[in-house]
Amino acid sequence: MSEARKYEWVPGALAIATTAMVALAALTPYLWAIPKDNMNLITQSQTTLWNGWLMILGFYFATSLNARKASDTIDTLAQTARTAGAALAPLSPIPDVTLEPGQTATVAATPEA
Repeated sequence: MSEARKYEWVPGALAIATTAMVALAALTPYLWAIPKDNMNLITQSQTTLWNGWLMILGFYFATSLNARKASDTIDTLAQTARTAGAALAPLSPIPDVTLEPGQTATVAATPEA
């Protein structure tokens, strides 16, 4: 098992835990009586959790989008390499030409008739 696969559950667990905390923070004023002196603290805590939740969502969707773009780029490069490889494939059949040291050869762009 690869090192990366060992931790595939972490993003899901973090999303569930953060969503639960945000839900609890959002419901706190409705579930328990909060003294007016503590209302500012609760509001700040809710805002902090909400912002953290939004950052996690943003990170998730940004990394998903970047992974998709990278995959598309790799697919395009692979297709280009296949096309170039086919264009640069050796001639079939291989020409039967032997050059001695010091000799040169000129190749015509079109075969002679």
